[in-house]
Amino acid sequence: MTLRRASTICLLRDAPGLEVLMVRRPESARFMAGAWVFPGGSVDAEDWATDTGEVRSLSSDDHGWRAAGLRELAEEVGIWVTTAGTRVGAVSDDVYESVRRDGLVLDARALACFANWITPEPLPVRFDTRFFAATVGGEVVPLVDGREVVAATWIAPDTALERAARQEWLVAFPTRKTLELLADYPSSSSFLDYARSLNEVPAVQPRLRIDGADVAIVLPDDPGYTAAGIDEQDPTFMDRLAVAAKGPGDVAPELR
Repeated sequence: MTLRRASTICLLRDAPGLEVLMVRRPESARFMAGAWVFPGGSVDAEDWATDTGEVRSLSSDDHGWRAAGLRELAEEVGIWVTTAGTRVGAVSDDVYESVRRDGLVLDARALACFANWITPEPLPVRFDTRFFAATVGGEVVPLVDGREVVAATWIAPDTALERAARQEWLVAFPTRKTLELLADYPSSSSFLDYARSLNEVPAVQPRLRIDGADVAIVLPDDPGYTAAGIDEQDPTFMDRLAVAAKGPGDVAPELR
């Protein structure tokens, strides 16, 4: 299955403790319906084609990922991270056309990549998603677009994890692991310092383990990761996964 490139932005602020912006996908969405996620989406050809007049980047290696994250942030919640500072305003047309017309430059240098998640191999929709962090100061009120996302809120990572644990929020596995990481940092600047200190960001590809009617997501350091990889190659795996995912237990939104 072909991997689609995607980008996610963890936009952080201090209020006074660290808070992250999260958005809710509509129930009508084909993928991750109703889940609470970070702003982001697929990397398009136009994201790679942007030049320094539209997006100021550090290098060409991940330019498309960074540009896509900034574009999606503007499209979904009306937040524009530019070289002139953070601005809020609804998108009236194409994001890149807007920055050209208004004399702005999206600031990809403000983003720090700290994670790279790859969807488990058997799933029919797979993404190679890079996670970026950025910080904003002051009161930034998101403008929900009503199509790609239907709600948005600033929230402390621990509070988001509690809502997920109480099954009030649907939260995907990589999102939950990111919230756990964010919860270890007292401020947005301390997390951004951590993200910028990383020399490399290895890709992490979870695997799926089916045990009767239960499905577990396992990481490379977890027991059973190798065995899960072998089982994923079984021709009956997707049939068994479909049965388990329709069972009475809780199902991760990315497996729906």
